[in-house]
Amino acid sequence: MGEFFFFQSSKRYDCSYKLKNRIREANSLGNLGNAYNSLGQYERAIKYYEQSLTISLEIKDPAGEAISLGNLGIAYRKLGRTEKAIQAFQDCLKIATPKTMPEDCINPGRNLGNIAFTQGNWELAITGYEPAIEAIELTRNSSLTELRRQQVLEDNLSVYANIVQCYINLEQYDKALEYADRSRSRFLADLFHNKDLYSKGDIPPQVQEYLDLQQQIDRLRFKSPSDGMMGDRSSTPASTEAKLEKIKQLAAQKQQVWESIRRENNELAAQLQPTPLSFQQMQQLIGDRKTALLNFYTTDNDTFIFILRHQDTNSPLDPSIISPARGDTIAPSPRRRGLGRGGEGSGERSIEEIPPTPLDKAGLDSDKSITCYTCKGQGIKTLQKWIKETWLNPYINIKEAIFFVAAQLLNRQLKEIKSIQITDTAVLVTLTDDSVETISDRREFLEQTRQKRTQFEEQWKNQMQPTLASLSQRFQLRQLIENHLQDVEELIIVPHLYLHQIPFAALPLSELDPENQTTSTPVLAGKHRGYRDFDLGMDEEPKTPTQPHLSKIEYLCDRFQIRVVPSCQILDFCHQRKPVKTNIVGIVENATGDLDCTPKECQKVAELYSVPQHRHLKKEEATIANYLKLAREVNILHSSHHASSNLSNALESGLQLSDGTLDLANLFIQRFPQLSEVFLSCCETNFSLSEMTDDVLTLAGGFLTAGARSVVSTLWSVQDNSTAEFCQLYYQFRNRGEIRPEALRKAQFELRKTEYFNHPYYWAAFVSQGLR
Repeated sequence: MGEFFFFQSSKRYDCSYKLKNRIREANSLGNLGNAYNSLGQYERAIKYYEQSLTISLEIKDPAGEAISLGNLGIAYRKLGRTEKAIQAFQDCLKIATPKTMPEDCINPGRNLGNIAFTQGNWELAITGYEPAIEAIELTRNSSLTELRRQQVLEDNLSVYANIVQCYINLEQYDKALEYADRSRSRFLADLFHNKDLYSKGDIPPQVQEYLDLQQQIDRLRFKSPSDGMMGDRSSTPASTEAKLEKIKQLAAQKQQVWESIRRENNELAAQLQPTPLSFQQMQQLIGDRKTALLNFYTTDNDTFIFILRHQDTNSPLDPSIISPARGDTIAPSPRRRGLGRGGEGSGERSIEEIPPTPLDKAGLDSDKSITCYTCKGQGIKTLQKWIKETWLNPYINIKEAIFFVAAQLLNRQLKEIKSIQITDTAVLVTLTDDSVETISDRREFLEQTRQKRTQFEEQWKNQMQPTLASLSQRFQLRQLIENHLQDVEELIIVPHLYLHQIPFAALPLSELDPENQTTSTPVLAGKHRGYRDFDLGMDEEPKTPTQPHLSKIEYLCDRFQIRVVPSCQILDFCHQRKPVKTNIVGIVENATGDLDCTPKECQKVAELYSVPQHRHLKKEEATIANYLKLAREVNILHSSHHASSNLSNALESGLQLSDGTLDLANLFIQRFPQLSEVFLSCCETNFSLSEMTDDVLTLAGGFLTAGARSVVSTLWSVQDNSTAEFCQLYYQFRNRGEIRPEALRKAQFELRKTEYFNHPYYWAAFVSQGLR
């Protein structure tokens, strides 16, 4: 291949030389150098690169100069002439700057950084990585398709990881945190930014044109996703291609409008694209000295936990910063009350024994408001892959039990099954070659699916406690708390990659009794429909709970209020939204009419907040149109019905309403500017498999991008009865004035007081996102 490339390059050079086309001559010489480079003849390659560089200098072609210098750097590096390689890349970066030649800046910046990184010269590495990252982000922002935007970031994630490591090695943790945060959740950040620009009012005409074009792109992208992130199974190849071409045209128009704005007002143009947060801006997200932000970041070798505190952490304690709700303690009771469903009456339950978050102990053991806690050896393969294998894959098996059964009955491999349709009389299985096979015994198929799902459920639930205990040990959680979080009441957690699916509230701080390691999950006695997702509608077998030892475990949520956010920038977008001063509540109840426990749950919420009937949608009233209308009218939305995530296409994850599914794609084009709080009392509303770019696309994120300030959501399929109990407790605490994470914490603690629900499976799925 290299010899053929050499022959072609030689012919082009001869033609260019005869035609006296100096630019083409320089390009041809460069291609000859590339040909020799591919053959491993680096000295000869350098000879041609230098000739190409000479011509580019003579004709004053900066693009040619930059390309030649970059090629020289690569050849010198392969020859081991490191100093010459460094000089070539540095000279290249003087010409190919992020603003003038972003695409030509990425490789020399990365190459310079990598050479210096290998040498352990962290300062020099940064001089390469910083312009490369700026160029990466400019290139990404100007890309016309979402596939290209994602690819630009994914191809260069190592640059972010390496610059984070450089700043950590230099103990400049503030800069390390900035770069750790700016590499994640960029897709969501773009959506937040574009949505919130609309709400600022007094928009100049050119900016309005820019935003209108973006809205058209979003509507096409999410209505019929076709650019690599999303797929529309109902669309034909021709229609998909046509819509993709339309998106490209609109993106090109939008880019032209942006460039026009930049020529007239560079500052205004900069505001149209999200700007990464500075360390100082991140500090402003921390409301007081009793709050800490833990930002997780996993590299190939280690996981880093950046611990960010309020900028006044080391000044004397001001007791006025402790709100009454958070500072009050609750006196313990001599005995505990269970939360059995029978004979409780309609009154509020007594709230006892909930531990106060710790106060007035020790601060950070350094004089800085940020430190970095390193979990050595807990890298991508050792930590993240382990989480996927021990936590996510067993759970995914539950969702795909129906595919396992179909493959078994048809004697097929699992990968051959494309989709399954259950009719009134049979089961139709579509294979990957689009052929259809039929399972005639529908009843037997459903029974085997129930058994397989139960089997997978038990396997996942049984490993939940040991997995979370192991994770606590991997993070050295007790040591981290002892050294850095002794005076903290609230944690804002920014997970990374598969950590987004971990229930941090249930990380144990005390070790399990070796004699009680078995953690078979109890189910409340009595038949019930078990889950608020798209299940097969089959009843569970009754089981008897026996797990008194779990009540003795101390969890992370016993020490701290916990909020979880996709990134610091997403939290900043929530902070920028204007506060909502009214508390108009809306309820969506049991849209499909097959959940037994939601009526009592929703009735309790309605009583607490005096919700009128026209803002309380029940069963067939809960259509997609009515749901969206209600979400625009209320400030607090309680949504209690079925939902499910779609792992093959996140934008098809959705809320099941009476006339269909309100999916994530639809939520992404909605705006709910007055929505303060959403409680998604449904399954899997915060469940998604994050890609390497750390974009977590969930139903909870859909509501946040649409305008909600806070969302309570779920990490897995939650049970009907325990969820109804939990919601009633949560709203009792909210109605008493507790902030959202504290109401969540107390509801979790209260639900655990009965042995029926003391396993984390019942209470740890609920997470609070956004503002507190």
